[in-house]
Amino acid sequence: VVVDDILATGGSAFACAQLLQRLGMMVVEIAVVYDYSGGASSLPGRSVLAEHGYAVFALARFCRDGDMRWWLERGRESDVLHSPHAGKAHTKH
Repeated sequence: VVVDDILATGGSAFACAQLLQRLGMMVVEIAVVYDYSGGASSLPGRSVLAEHGYAVFALARFCRDGDMRWWLERGRESDVLHSPHAGKAHTKH
């Protein structure tokens, strides 16, 4: 798993994944804290990585309404709480 702080253009995560694969490692997923691609942003990061076959996991995404929302992408909507101060936060954290 490649871990990065911010996904915007996808360049850093893609370069890291390619380097690891050249060293003989298998990249299963790219995990990021903030995903600034998609939504209200025109940055292509998630789609660039998907075009190269990489799955992406994010803790927070920049949403269509311009807000940053926190959630566990693999969690159920019922496990997410809404906070006026921090956007969405997973109830188990």
